Amino acid sequence: MELTHEKICFAIDGYINDICPWLEKVTSIFSSKGYPLKSVSYDINYERFERKSLKLFMERLPQQNNIDKLFSFTVYYADNQNLPATWHYGVHYDMATREVCFFFDKSYGENKILDFFHYAISQLLIDVKVDGGYLFYEDISYIGGRHTTQNLYRENGQKWWEVKNPRNRDIYFNLGNRYRHIYLQNILSGDHYNDTIERLPLSEWISKYSYGTLQKISEKNWLWTIPREELYDIGIVFYNKGLLLGVD
Repeated sequence: MELTHEKICFAIDGYINDICPWLEKVTSIFSSKGYPLKSVSYDINYERFERKSLKLFMERLPQQNNIDKLFSFTVYYADNQNLPATWHYGVHYDMATREVCFFFDKSYGENKILDFFHYAISQLLIDVKVDGGYLFYEDISYIGGRHTTQNLYRENGQKWWEVKNPRNRDIYFNLGNRYRHIYLQNILSGDHYNDTIERLPLSEWISKYSYGTLQKISEKNWLWTIPREELYDIGIVFYNKGLLLGVD
């Protein structure tokens, strides 16, 4: 399959788990849908970078006594595990920032990818709850990566990364009813779902103005899917309410 180098991604914030049970769960999720994962990439305590086959990593796991310090951990399928431009799909987990990010090259078909994301998220969150999440598109042919759909309303990626800085973790780990931005698809926590907009519960406000659909995607999280043409107006409402952390 020829890759487009455009990635469709879904990030989840506030996920907490150890590497081993997380790895077991996501490899099962991918394989159950016919997407085997073959390689791993990680930093050891953010000091030493390694990539190897998933099989070799699992064989050496009993001797891996620093498993809790394997940050920025990605498990994926690639033509060449050492060349990110050849990575087809996978999932990334950073324990320190509690972020999970699923990704697929767009060549796999957007509808199939979104169906997989919804399944994967529902399975990953069966026994946990998260603070939020969002769908985004990334052009990796652009040096450094470019989030091609994360500039909907004055989004400032640097501002979001400052929120995630360790010195600001009290903010980042207590998002409450706040968002990075408003996207085509958003994972909501109970704080989001129970919020009121214009004196209406969020679900009623969404229904009143035909601002998309809400779907319960796990026991304690919801998926809010928004029509593209409504994103700008919704973004202004949430910006004026002071709920967008990644917007100037």
